Amino acid sequence: MLKDAINRNPQKDKEWVALVDGDPKQIQYLEKHAKKHAINITIICDFIHVLEYLWKASHVFFTEPKSRESWVKEKLLRVLQGKSSLVAAGIRRSATRKKLTLSTRKPIDKCANYLLNLAPYLKYHEYLNKGYPIATGVIEGACRHL
Repeated sequence: MLKDAINRNPQKDKEWVALVDGDPKQIQYLEKHAKKHAINITIICDFIHVLEYLWKASHVFFTEPKSRESWVKEKLLRVLQGKSSLVAAGIRRSATRKKLTLSTRKPIDKCANYLLNLAPYLKYHEYLNKGYPIATGVIEGACRHL
């Protein structure tokens, strides 16, 4: 894909944006090759993957679907505002205050780690201001038919 993109824009004067699912190998590959080819690229972690982690975390805190939904909406809004690290810290703090066991809080820690590790690629407030896509749902949906 990178070679095809370079062929389409050999001057490298257009904005380059890559959506990923958060796999560190994908990110490392893109960063390595962007540097190798002197490409300024914005890497964005797919918003839908963030949503999935938050939903799994919500099940630890709530049994009632409406409470889960409300909690997830609040956290997603904060992530969209560029506050993913604060969301991670907050959900960890909540799990600690509730004195959850390590096994019970596993989805919480997994979500928090995801948000912290990918924070450089979760600047949705900046991406949306620039008109960048933040999810690949349409692309993934189309690919299943190819």
